[in-house]
Parts: sequence; structure tokens; C-alpha cells
Amino acid sequence: MVINIILPWLLVILVFLVLLLSMLLKKSRSEIHACKRISEMAWEVNREIDSQLTKERQKTSYLVLSVQNITNAVNYNCSADFEKYTYLCELPEGQHIAIIFEIEREHSQNARNADCTIFVDGEKKDPILLKKLFRNRDSIEIEDFNCMDYKGRGIGTFVVQKLAEMLKSYDIKKITAKMSPVDYEKKDRLYNFYINKNGFRLVRELTKDKWGFVVKDLL
Repeated sequence: MVINIILPWLLVILVFLVLLLSMLLKKSRSEIHACKRISEMAWEVNREIDSQLTKERQKTSYLVLSVQNITNAVNYNCSADFEKYTYLCELPEGQHIAIIFEIEREHSQNARNADCTIFVDGEKKDPILLKKLFRNRDSIEIEDFNCMDYKGRGIGTFVVQKLAEMLKSYDIKKITAKMSPVDYEKKDRLYNFYINKNGFRLVRELTKDKWGFVVKDLL
């Protein structure tokens, strides 16, 4: 008799406890989900901060290198027998480099010597070897062009652009360049640099046993 009276109440209490436990579990899962979301957001914010700090450090590094390059260019001693032409160019990465051309003032044996020096990454480089500027000739030849360990940064293109700009004051109408059969395996890269990027025209095809020849007309 007593059991019959108590049993329904026990069932009610049990159902209540089950519902309460279910509510507590839902709340706990919701809180866990919220904590997980907050943690993910904090990680995203932290990653963005790290990315911005890295970019700012890179900018600072390029600024320091730019100052070094410019200072080196200003302090670069050019012979009194040579005219000095200095150009500053900004690379896509943000660093400013200095390009210096030196042209002999007077003709020596009907020819002027021409040199090129650049300052990049705080260092002095000699990327291009030019043949002499001969009297009564309207062209100059690039004897060798090698950007060595700093290829693919736009430096070579800046050198060609500024060379063309400087040569106009000497009534030079063309820049020429030969491509050796030794570099035949690099043919596509050479064509891309000279023809596609810097406006040279192909005069003679580079083959495994014949030199290639390109010309840039200075308008």
C-alpha cells in the first residue's frame, strides 16, 4: 500500500532529475562550444597580429637596407675621368636599390669605357658588363649580364631601363646583346628577360651551336 503511494512520486522525481540532468548537459555542451569558439577567435586574432608584426619587421628591414644602399651610393667614389649617373629604384618587396653608371668623359682611342654598379641588400654588386662606347657608333653591347643570387626580383629590368635612359644623352640608339650557345638550356629564360620583359627584338635565334642576338631600340 505504501509502495503504491511512494512509487509514483519516485517516478516523478526520477523524471525531474533526468530532465534536470539533460538541461545541465545541454548547457555544458553550449558552454564548451562557446569556449571553443572563443579559443578559435583568439587564435585567429593572434595569427593576424603575428602576421602584421612579421610584415612590419620586414618593412623595417627593407627600410634599413634602403638606407644602407643609398648611403653606399652617395659615398661611392667615382674617378674624376668618369661621369656618374645614379638612379634609385624601389623593388616590389619594398627595398630601394641604387644603380650607378660610370661613363668615361673623354674618348680614349675613339672609345669610352662604361661601367655599372648596384647596391642591393646593403652590398655592392656588378651585374652587367658593358662593351665600350665607340665614337661614331649609335649602339652599345651588353657583353655579360648576371644577377647571380638575386635573380627574379626585378633588378635586371631596372638596370636595363636606367641604362636605356642614361644612354639617350650620348645619342645611343640601340642596346645589343649576344646569347651564348653555352646558355642554350636557359634559352626560354633569356628570351623572357630580353624580349618579353625588356623590349628587345630577336635578330638571330639562339641554337646549340650558334650565338643568339637581340636588339633594343631606344626611342
